[in-house]
Amino acid sequence: MKYVLKVIGLCFLFSYCISVQAQNRKPVASNAHIFGKVIDNKREAVGYASVVILKSDDSPSDTKPKLVLLKGASTDDNGEFSIEDIPFSPNLLLQISFFGYENYETKLTFKPGQSEYDLGKITLKESAENLDEVMVTATISSMKLDVDKKVFNVGANSITQGGTGQDVLKNVPSVNVDIDGNVSIRNSAPQILLDGRPTTLTPDQIPADAIESIEVYTNPSAKFDASGGSGGVVNIVLRKNKKTGYNGSLRGGGDHYGGGNLGFDFNFRQNKVNFSSNISGRKESRTTFNDVYRTNVDLGIPVLYSTQIGEEQSKGRFNNGKIGVDYFLTNKTTISVSGQGTLGSFTPTTFQNITEDSLTNDAKNRNSKRTSEASRSFRNNGLVLGVKHLFTTEGDELTFDVNFNRRKFENSTDFLTSQFKDGLESEILKSVGQRIEGSSVSSSFVIQTDLIKNVFKTIKLEAGLRANINDRRNINNNYFVDPNTKIKTLVVSPTSDFENNDAVYAAYATVAKQETKIGYKVGLRTESSTFDGKLTKSGQKFSNQFPLELFPSAFISYKIGAQDMVQFSYTRRIKRPNFFQNVPFADSTDIYNITRGNPDLIPEFTTSLDAGYMKRFKNESSLLTSIYYKHTDGLISNYLIKEENGVLVNTYINANSSYAAGAEVTYQTYLSKVIDVNLNFNLYNSKINLDKLTEDDILPEALWSYFTKVNGNFKFKNSLTLQVSGNYQSKANQAVDNGGGEFRHRGGAQTSGQGYIAAAYTVDLALKKSFAKNKYAVTIGVNDLFKTKYNTAFASNQFFNQEYKRIINPQLFKINFSYNFGKADSVLFKRKSKGADEAPE
Repeated sequence: MKYVLKVIGLCFLFSYCISVQAQNRKPVASNAHIFGKVIDNKREAVGYASVVILKSDDSPSDTKPKLVLLKGASTDDNGEFSIEDIPFSPNLLLQISFFGYENYETKLTFKPGQSEYDLGKITLKESAENLDEVMVTATISSMKLDVDKKVFNVGANSITQGGTGQDVLKNVPSVNVDIDGNVSIRNSAPQILLDGRPTTLTPDQIPADAIESIEVYTNPSAKFDASGGSGGVVNIVLRKNKKTGYNGSLRGGGDHYGGGNLGFDFNFRQNKVNFSSNISGRKESRTTFNDVYRTNVDLGIPVLYSTQIGEEQSKGRFNNGKIGVDYFLTNKTTISVSGQGTLGSFTPTTFQNITEDSLTNDAKNRNSKRTSEASRSFRNNGLVLGVKHLFTTEGDELTFDVNFNRRKFENSTDFLTSQFKDGLESEILKSVGQRIEGSSVSSSFVIQTDLIKNVFKTIKLEAGLRANINDRRNINNNYFVDPNTKIKTLVVSPTSDFENNDAVYAAYATVAKQETKIGYKVGLRTESSTFDGKLTKSGQKFSNQFPLELFPSAFISYKIGAQDMVQFSYTRRIKRPNFFQNVPFADSTDIYNITRGNPDLIPEFTTSLDAGYMKRFKNESSLLTSIYYKHTDGLISNYLIKEENGVLVNTYINANSSYAAGAEVTYQTYLSKVIDVNLNFNLYNSKINLDKLTEDDILPEALWSYFTKVNGNFKFKNSLTLQVSGNYQSKANQAVDNGGGEFRHRGGAQTSGQGYIAAAYTVDLALKKSFAKNKYAVTIGVNDLFKTKYNTAFASNQFFNQEYKRIINPQLFKINFSYNFGKADSVLFKRKSKGADEAPE
């Protein structure tokens, strides 16, 4: 606790020192809010038009002023747009463009002290080249490139309507999502953030309709948590409308498997208060088919071949709600408070038919059936408090955030395994029952302060402090159950009950400068962490302390021309072993997959290099290419070993190293004003270098793999839109870290060091029709059109060869409805323009 108090004290001291400096400056308006509505000559709303704010850079050496892009947005379905936090400048220019219309351009002239600019209704004139039958929706580029990130606009994605954040990420270039929802970037698991903050929610617990954009950091800077994952950072940005007035939407839908969704959004802004809310409910009905084919090689028993044919039916409900309030204390200071709650319950039922065949005469074929009935529930509550202060100098700001989350999970599962005589189901030879009862409670507390300050007018300094503290309590009881008497017998396991807490303390600083052609950003982060664990039944304690480590980062960009740019980056990151990976006791909760930690594990360190080239074309198309290399020392990897008694145990080791090298291409274009296409292609080579633990170990080979995604959008007459999406994954080594294992082992034979994934592809499509000037919309879609979204994994070592095949909800048909409402009339809700010293009314 003393470390927490120290960090909190440093954060407040840091904030106080900066605020004292700010008090000695004359307050002037430094940021502006611009909004309006775009219509055509028929006075109908123009949705998805591109709106950009440009700054005229008058240089004495230039004959023509240069235009620098400051901010961009796209109009909503009703034609409205709102752009906030625009650095104030006397030379601002607004441009609006849309296929089929002439470009609109106007200068923005602010009055002294004015912070809001209402442009009213802007009418676009039709172009002489306008098509008669087919038009493409020209949105602001769905991909934007920053110095250290790529931003993908997903708000208008029809395919993901009624789905979850997992469905959204499947359609984002550079991001790969497997059948279990595990997210990876370049074959490694990234850290998932929600609105720039850590979250305990998984992507499938976030409604797709609540997501505005996805930010992808393939090579995060020193500003980000160094232990966030070797796969970079994925930041999910939620919708938060700040237009003056009120607006909202109501949506609902379902699919033919019995799933459904219902959601409601409402936002209101007037005077000093901005209120936003989101409530959603989801009914899940999921069918999973899985097959396992296994050949035992050397176990000292006569069984040589086994098959497991299974099916799982999972039904459940998921509810999510979020409320947020922004209070504009002054034109420069905003206080934000938001609360989020998630509640879910699921009842999966599984069935497996297990057949074991022997080629010897001393054993007969065996046929067994295994069923399970489970009940799972979870609850997540979060609270975020944030303060943001803008200083007099353009771009200077100070933020202070406190984020608290508490999560509770409860589960119970009943297993029944029945073995039949002579391989027939006519007579039960024996039955074995098992029951698992468990619960876990975890909490996360993050406090952080960040400063952005312009130094010597041309250099931007970013610095911050951060403390992340986590506590967990887990209870898990495993029983054998007599199928006849139902009497339970507790199986004593030292790892069933445990407590653990960990803390990471960090400080960072980055310096950035942008010249006419060259820009750079260099940074250094330092982190120190502690880990304490206790097995509550045995009283045994575990503790690890990782001293200060340095994590540098460097980015440099060079503008070849007005539309061409190259980038280079370097970063270093860390991944520390978690509690389950360190505990040296065997966990036999699942008698078919026994797991055990390794107390000798040490952290792994990853060095990443990236070089990229981006070009924009006159028709708003863009091309981004990059080559990358990642090298990891001490990779924490799953590994399967055989005990002296012949039992197979899943454990963890530090591999010597691993690497991944590849090239990636992302291309967005508009073809003949009929279709816009987004193509992503990633070719890479990866390998895990292991030492042989035994002479018979089969080590993985380096493997060239690739995956590609294609998204196409058509906009027809009468507000009809068609969207098609497809992706293909070639044969690939399994991801070195699929992001799981925080609260449990990732048991199973398909370990990252001893297996690969077979090639697979899938195609999704959606058709959307809008009515009444885009107030109403109906979307009909199908996911996995050709029933090809199989996850097929192969594992091979000196003990067995295994094929594992699974598919979830093949060929899913769905329909969704939406209704948008609101009013952003500046006459009714206009904030009066005051002097810079005065708060808005």
